[in-house]
Amino acid sequence: MARVVLYCFLGLIVLLGIAFWYATTASFADHVRMKLIDVLATATGGRVELANFSWRPLRLEAEVEARGGTVHWARDAPEANQIVTDLVRAAGSSEAVKVKSLATDEIGLNDALAAGKSLRFNKPKIGPDDVAFLQYTGGTTGVSKGATLLHRNIVANVLQNDAWLQPALAAPPHVDQLLVVCALPLYHIFALTACYLLAVRAGGANLLIPNPRDIAGFMKELMKYQVNSFPAVNTLYNGLMHHPDFAKLDFSKLKISNGGGMAVQRPVAEQWKKITGCSIAEGYGLSETSPTLTCNPATATEFNGSIGIPVPSTYISIRDDDGNEVPIGEAGEICAKGPQVMAGYWNRPDETAKVMTADGYFRTGDIGVMAADGFIKIVDRKKDMILVSGFNVYPNEIEEVIAGHPGVLECAVIGVPDEKSGEAVKAFVVKKDPNVTAEDIVKFCRENLTAYKVPKHIEFRTSLPKTNVGKILRRQLRDEKTAAAA
Repeated sequence: MARVVLYCFLGLIVLLGIAFWYATTASFADHVRMKLIDVLATATGGRVELANFSWRPLRLEAEVEARGGTVHWARDAPEANQIVTDLVRAAGSSEAVKVKSLATDEIGLNDALAAGKSLRFNKPKIGPDDVAFLQYTGGTTGVSKGATLLHRNIVANVLQNDAWLQPALAAPPHVDQLLVVCALPLYHIFALTACYLLAVRAGGANLLIPNPRDIAGFMKELMKYQVNSFPAVNTLYNGLMHHPDFAKLDFSKLKISNGGGMAVQRPVAEQWKKITGCSIAEGYGLSETSPTLTCNPATATEFNGSIGIPVPSTYISIRDDDGNEVPIGEAGEICAKGPQVMAGYWNRPDETAKVMTADGYFRTGDIGVMAADGFIKIVDRKKDMILVSGFNVYPNEIEEVIAGHPGVLECAVIGVPDEKSGEAVKAFVVKKDPNVTAEDIVKFCRENLTAYKVPKHIEFRTSLPKTNVGKILRRQLRDEKTAAAA
């Protein structure tokens, strides 16, 4: 039986530095679940509804609609009150949402376990077509929607990921038990499937990091282990490498570094390989697809800038706006079909209809190109494309160039209105070298980009807005500029 090392926050229950067997964690989960259900059902008259008080307004708005206009908060919190205030103001009516606060006493882990153990848990019968998760999309390009993932979707994707993983496990160096770094929140589908569930399937252990933004604390934990698998997003890889002690870590048993969640930038991948000796195998997926659709081989020795090939039993079709397949080598929307694709958006048949084609393919909203060898390269999100004097400009390309400047820590690119060209490229830059100027960035871009792709505006910032996973929020930067211009 495998051993799990948990370093995570579970609501108000904290498990730090304690090793649990899978059977023990399953038992704990049942006991805590029963106590939560008991407390909440009593407070709500039998109707149990939970809302996370850290949700932002768009996420809450989606929840309110799905729950028929009522949200029960698990506890009082200033964040909850502010989110609700923002939502009501945005809706223009105080009747838009009814909020009921459940002011219950905080319950410690031991008390919850003891109380829940005495309650009876009637285990439901679950089949492949039953709902496993309502996996809410990140809301990075609009209102968050609940992707309905069935048990068969999740099982299929775990098996697909396991088939991808096995060649790396068979290759040297030998490890007795796979140790996976999970520095991403488990409510995110990337961490849930590619870290936790895949490790369970492989009989591995998860090393969960409660706050990956605390790089010093993160490094302290990594010093204790010889990790074997390191799934992460580009910003996390980049942030870790800028810590002065990163090169002191022991990566002799690191077999897999799989990047996802956002585009992996070549300068980051090359530096990661140089320090750790392990190449980043970039993959691709979405909340709606459980999540993995494609990935580079786990045994890849060099970063190639692509998102790899489809995982088993997955079909990828690159299509134009009319739904027709484009020729090999031409850009189009990535459309996918496979057992991991969601059943639809929860209570949103209209939104489901927009993303599903007549022949059963899911329209991802991402622009990509498929090469003759089947490897696929992401160009960018359709909604993030910038139109400069009739030319399509994709932020990913410009961001990768700017990230290659030695004085840049991270960056983001958006389009802003321009009287002459319709839109112009604007770059937001976080400095690594305090002496870097806007002129330096523009000059560097002119040396590496076509003229119309060179940023017309450069704005330096101390940080960039990100999701809890670390994905940079271009939409928030666009919204800021729109509000400022109004």
